Amino acid sequence: MLATRQALRAFGASAPLCLGLLALSLTLAGLLPLRGGLIYTLAVDPSRHILIDLDRGTRTSFRVGDAQLALARDGRRAAYLMDRPVPEVVVPLLDGTSKIWATQGLYGMAWDKDGRRLLVSWQPMPETGLSRGLYWLSAENGDLSLLAANLRKHYGLRLSPDGRQAVSYAVQDGTGYDLFLIDLEDGSERALLATAADETSPSWSSDGQWIAYQHNEGGQSEVFVVSAVSAEGQQRRNLTRHPALDASPAWSPHGRWIAFSSNRAGSFQIYLLDVETETVEQVSDETLSALYPLWLP
Repeated sequence: MLATRQALRAFGASAPLCLGLLALSLTLAGLLPLRGGLIYTLAVDPSRHILIDLDRGTRTSFRVGDAQLALARDGRRAAYLMDRPVPEVVVPLLDGTSKIWATQGLYGMAWDKDGRRLLVSWQPMPETGLSRGLYWLSAENGDLSLLAANLRKHYGLRLSPDGRQAVSYAVQDGTGYDLFLIDLEDGSERALLATAADETSPSWSSDGQWIAYQHNEGGQSEVFVVSAVSAEGQQRRNLTRHPALDASPAWSPHGRWIAFSSNRAGSFQIYLLDVETETVEQVSDETLSALYPLWLP
């Protein structure tokens, strides 16, 4: 595990003022301690995010985009969705500018391990002549390239630590939302886990061996983990086992903790699950519900 991290510039997206896009530059001073930083979104106002330093106990509020914040692994850039009359995906480029793509529907997006491309599952605008599918957006020039034409809507995209696969959740006939693994060489997909329950919100472990996900069945929601390497996800386990609704797991970069949102204290707040001891700690105390935890790299 990493004991320290160099100072990170968490975001840095810029775009012409006339387009009304938000430029955000949030710098963390000093070294991030062992647990590091965590970002979550507040209910009712999805453009408002909270950054907390889990070791120093500091809390910073900031605004960016309207939904679907995706952090590059170097922590320096964030892509996001602007929910205008025509939704726009804002992709920060390596030269400090931004590329804006209008879309009929954005279902998921995630950076590659080098931060040079963004994988998106979306429905391009009709005038592009492109079909729904998985595309790469270049951070060098903003160009678009097709990985796989696919009528399936892949939500919650997350790339594996080695950058060879992505995990998502998508609807499958007969079983509802299931987990899928996508080969990033050819865009082929296979169902990792298909049950009568809904499996959503996947997140990789740091070693790429396991995937945490939200298991929804019979009005109950729990945080499960499933093997990413065993055949058809045969190895899986319930980590939370609580009568409350536990949702949106996010595995920490060093693998020790899984952050998740839960209403076990009334409103939804952010909790940390220690994977080694399975102890749980509440780390947010917001008036509005705290949702969708996201770790700083």
